[in-house]
Parts: sequence; C-alpha cells; structure tokens
Amino acid sequence: MSLIGKPLLAHSIEYAQQCNAIQAVFVSTDDEAIADVAKGYGAKVIMRNETLSNDKAKSSDSLRHAVEEIALLNVAFDAVVLLQTTSPFRPAELLDNCINKFEESLCDSLFTVSTVKRKLGEIRNNMFYPLNYEFEQRSQDLSACYFENGLVYIVKKEVINQGLIFTPQAFPFVIDGWESTIDIDTLDDFEYASYLFHKHEKQ
Repeated sequence: MSLIGKPLLAHSIEYAQQCNAIQAVFVSTDDEAIADVAKGYGAKVIMRNETLSNDKAKSSDSLRHAVEEIALLNVAFDAVVLLQTTSPFRPAELLDNCINKFEESLCDSLFTVSTVKRKLGEIRNNMFYPLNYEFEQRSQDLSACYFENGLVYIVKKEVINQGLIFTPQAFPFVIDGWESTIDIDTLDDFEYASYLFHKHEKQ
C-alpha cells in the first residue's frame, strides 16, 4: 500500500538511511513481496518464520532473531535502532538526537514517549478509578503522563539477547508532535496519516 507516493515500509527505510550513525538497514519479514520492496529501497532482508510473524508474536522475539541472523554476517555492532513501519513519519532530527542521548546517558535502551493530556482511568467491577487525576480536578492541573509512541527504539545487543526491547532503566525520550499520534493498524489510521502529512506539509 502506497503512502504519500511510496510504500509504507519505504518511509522508515529511507529515514534510517539518512542517519550517518546507522551502519546498515535491515528489514525483518516473512513476506516475499515486502522483501522485494525492502531490497528495492536498498535495505537488507532477514526472512523470519511464521511463528515470529503471527498475531501472538512479540517484537522482541523478531528483533532477537534478527540480531542472531546479523551476527552470522560478521557485522560488528553494539546496539540496534528499531523503527516500526506503522510509524512512518518522524522529525528529521529525531534519530540523531535519540542516538546522542543514548550515548550520553549510558543507558542500555531508549524509547520515545509523548505526553497524554487526558484524564485517564480504569474500570474495575463496573466502577471507574482515576489514574492520573482526582475527581473534579481541573484538566490544566493534571499530573504529566506519557505513552510509548513507537517512533524510535534503541537497544543494546545484550538486552535483545535477553529477549527484551527495553528494561526498567530505559531512557524515555520525550517527543511531542503530530508524528507521534500516528500508529497505522487500520485503513482509517492510514487515511489519517495521509491527512496529517498533507496538513503539516502545507504549514
């Protein structure tokens, strides 16, 4: 499926290729058509099996498999940058800033988060329990909450080998902007992403 004139996958591939700190770009997939697209945009392909591609598969398992396959190529690396295809748009400077913070902070992983400006709660036994506020509290007085937006993950190889993407010590890199609101899982998400891109391109 094409988004803004190119396959959805291509946005993340080209974004990674523009970063000087990225040694090589790999795409993990079980789909030959996706593999062909990835190769057409200059990425290397790691084919994974159905077990790592079904609805119950975790990203951490696919990432661990990818790291194992890359190791067979005798490519030396200490950390991996994960860019999810479903988050196709990222600020130009974001990846460089994340890598710099990752190196400065000496953390074992980093992931991007964005601010939630809503009153959140959970329902237990048909009763609503506020999580980040108290009843009748003003919205402008809310405690800051954040969500994992999926734009960038940076993970040390040893963390991935443990079957993890990030640890409790992971650095939360805050990035708020229209790009962080996009997570394409449905056709509506796809159309919304296209709308936002054109809206902000004009600005």
